[in-house]
Amino acid sequence: MTQKNHPKTGEDFFISSRERYTLSNRWIVRSDPNFHTQYSAFNIDGGDKYKISGPIFIILKLLENNCLTIEQVCNYLREKGIELQAAEIIKLLKKDLGTSDILTKSENVLSPLVKRHQTFIKSDVSITSTPYEAEVHFTNACNLKCRHCVYDAGQKISNQLEADSWVKIFDQFESLETFRVIISGGEPLVYPGAKSIIRYLTSKRIRIELLTNGTLIDESLAVILSSPNFSTTVSLDGADSETNDLLRGQGCFERVIKGLKLLSQAGACFHIATTVHRRNIHQLKDLVEIAIRLGAKSINFILLDPLGRAKHQNDLLLEPSEISNISHAAKQLASAYGDSIYVGYLDPSIPEYKDLEITKGNSKIFCTAGTTRMAIRSDGIVFPCVYAFHDDKFAMGSTRSQNIEDIWISESWKLFRGSIELQNLNECKSCSLSEACTLKICRLRAYYNEGDFFGKPPGCQKALMQL
Repeated sequence: MTQKNHPKTGEDFFISSRERYTLSNRWIVRSDPNFHTQYSAFNIDGGDKYKISGPIFIILKLLENNCLTIEQVCNYLREKGIELQAAEIIKLLKKDLGTSDILTKSENVLSPLVKRHQTFIKSDVSITSTPYEAEVHFTNACNLKCRHCVYDAGQKISNQLEADSWVKIFDQFESLETFRVIISGGEPLVYPGAKSIIRYLTSKRIRIELLTNGTLIDESLAVILSSPNFSTTVSLDGADSETNDLLRGQGCFERVIKGLKLLSQAGACFHIATTVHRRNIHQLKDLVEIAIRLGAKSINFILLDPLGRAKHQNDLLLEPSEISNISHAAKQLASAYGDSIYVGYLDPSIPEYKDLEITKGNSKIFCTAGTTRMAIRSDGIVFPCVYAFHDDKFAMGSTRSQNIEDIWISESWKLFRGSIELQNLNECKSCSLSEACTLKICRLRAYYNEGDFFGKPPGCQKALMQL
């Protein structure tokens, strides 16, 4: 999710004083009084988030359920004690958003503005009123048995949710103004009701990001995935069948390429994710060129995460010197091919938390899990993030018996909302790198790796320096 505080220069911006406008259904506008970004707007088609001012929030919320001229908006604001002229409103919209497509012309008489009650959540850290985003797993089942799978996916768990339950969950996310939902797994397309749910989601006011191995994409699904509020990320781990199938199994490469071609032909927005390991580091350039030929929006090189099955694949694990070389190569490729495709690089052991406000000297240990984000396991149980799925002691509630908002405002999240201090961490508390290191923040990765919630995080930079 990209946050933008400044508009693009030169972008067309025009609002007529005579026309009636309403908020475009391609946008979500929300208020989070207990979060460092109190007012924000999100475009479900582009995936961009904007920080907006209080007056613009009021205006956009007014236009969410009303169809008004700019002059009528001025009159409404005047009644509320806010003196703004039409020209000033247009100037503020341009300053905060840089685009007028957040408003759409309409002559429809809409229903009166309905405000959703916001419950104050007591917390020692910055927290959103409802989840900004969520990750859901339709199933833990998978049609592949990848050697590097972080979640050790394969078999579905008992008591898996039915498709109609997932539809109700997505309806709740929409009403809670959740910006983005990631659908992952397991392989989500193995789930029996996957296609019908995905088709239903094309009409929802949510950004949907599907993570898939790409082997089950057919022509009809590719057309559905071309909906503007969808983004699909497909795994491709080699530039040829020998290298790709080393991780994913015989015949996988051809099926993935076929799925990517179908997405391209349908005009879908899709990305390629490549897990980089010792056996494919020589193919990064070839993979970028394949992504360009197929029409991908981006290719992201993700270092092999030594968790789950990957932890035991010694022939694939990377040495510190190799990691440094990969980082350098990714930067060179980004520079060389930047006009044709976005080339990204991610080291799971050095997480980035774009929605967190972490200041120097802050001893609180928290991340996006439970402060802006939640995860739902395939049986409907809610967790702070997917790394907790294997242990029910981190369950926050169940969608079978509770609604998502009630789960979000419950006291069960206390551990993830500022209750942990740096001094509670066994090794990080005395580490010379603790102030700059973000690894200490993700406690569930540490627990998933070694079973110690307060222990050393996987990928510890100090440990690597001592090798």
